[in-house]
Amino acid sequence: KKGKLYVNKYVAPVAPTTVVATPGDGQASVSFDAPTDDGIGDHNGVTTAVNDITSYKVTSTPDGFTAVGTTSPIIITGLTNDVPYTFTVVARNAVGWGPASGSSASVTPVAVPPVSTAPSQISVVMATAGVEEATVAFAPPASFGTSGLDYLDYYTVTCVQDNTKSVTGTATTVTITGLTAGTDYTFEVTATNTEGLTSVPAVSNPVTPTPTVAPPTPPTPPATPTVAFVRVTEGVENATVEFTTSNAGKTPTDCMVMSTPDNKVATGTVATGTATSITVEGLTPGTSYTFKVMVNFADAPSIVSDASRAVKPLAPPANPTAPTIIDVEPGDGQVTVTFTPHNDGKTPTKYTVVSDPENISQEGAGSPITVTGLTNGETYTFTVTVTFADGTTPPLTSDASPSATPEDPTVPVDPSDINDVEKVAAMKLYPNPATENVTITGLQGNETIRFYDANGRAVLTRKATNSVEVIPVSHLQKGVYIVRVGTKALKIVKI
Repeated sequence: KKGKLYVNKYVAPVAPTTVVATPGDGQASVSFDAPTDDGIGDHNGVTTAVNDITSYKVTSTPDGFTAVGTTSPIIITGLTNDVPYTFTVVARNAVGWGPASGSSASVTPVAVPPVSTAPSQISVVMATAGVEEATVAFAPPASFGTSGLDYLDYYTVTCVQDNTKSVTGTATTVTITGLTAGTDYTFEVTATNTEGLTSVPAVSNPVTPTPTVAPPTPPTPPATPTVAFVRVTEGVENATVEFTTSNAGKTPTDCMVMSTPDNKVATGTVATGTATSITVEGLTPGTSYTFKVMVNFADAPSIVSDASRAVKPLAPPANPTAPTIIDVEPGDGQVTVTFTPHNDGKTPTKYTVVSDPENISQEGAGSPITVTGLTNGETYTFTVTVTFADGTTPPLTSDASPSATPEDPTVPVDPSDINDVEKVAAMKLYPNPATENVTITGLQGNETIRFYDANGRAVLTRKATNSVEVIPVSHLQKGVYIVRVGTKALKIVKI
């Protein structure tokens, strides 16, 4: 019986066609037409409409960068700007990758130039009235633009009530003249960068210029609030301005202090019944600064003080040094390390005590720190490392401590024995009474020294390594103690 024999075709797809590349910033978009034959299209002699291609791969020349996708176009990244590239595309089905397409036309990736933006709005503007004029001071904006190529070109200060009164320049304190005495004025300040972009205007407080000549018989003015300086105190890169206000029945809301020079600003709330204290930060050490205070009222115009006395901020303190270990006191499986920090104004985040041997560590916020988990009978030394909060000062580590040996506490002395202690000629201690340190002589070395209180409890243990040992006792409570070394014991008074 005759029949048909079908052969299924299982081959890789042919090459894609019409490869076109479009350059970008360090990349290119490569489009193409799918292969005319996907390679696995005939099944038992029947041509199917199923697309058997699973992916495409784009390869660059030069550099051999690749990118894989399932449809056109495919973005290939990692290219070098200003270098010409061509690209080929291959298709893949279940059999594998097919042949490469012809190369695209050469394209060259280029960097996208930064986009300029306007300066940010000036946040603080302070106007002070004068004789038929006003002085306007302001802080520079936080940013002159975002492209990285934007710089200040000029500031513009304009009288809102008369825009013919305007000053342009780079100074942050300007004087507007020719104003009418007795008229209220406000002022707008803008910043323009070198790209020609201008910030949103910032508006000053209202001021009223005074006349050149006072009227012959001025009426008694109503009571107005005033500002009086109490003191101006220099600090480290700052200054604290203290002042009082005579509110004349008005209700103050908030206040602002501005420096001259630099126009550094600090704000706050006016204190009631006491002096108001405001600290201005970011000042240059050694530079002479004066300050003006502006107080705002809920029911009256703002007032601005005269300039304060001049002060010069201080420079930051010297760099800190490593801690100094002053005592190590062994206990049962632990040693308490007492140390003195030398941080010179820096703020520590933590202190870390590490043992040698075994590298057992314990952290703490200050002295003393007790390291636990130690082996009784083992002799240790310790170091203390301080870490600082500013993120720039490196950690500082002390020298190694004297050795200390943890031991199980014992109670070999009965409290009734305190007044009947063995007299030992070979071992001596002084001074007695003692306040800070006790010196013990006549030791044999490698002996354990223990101090017991009046209740027979061991309160201090130290391993002797020399014939003479000096032991700190300033941390002990006042009272009578028994000092025992082996079978030898002496009585001492701590005052």
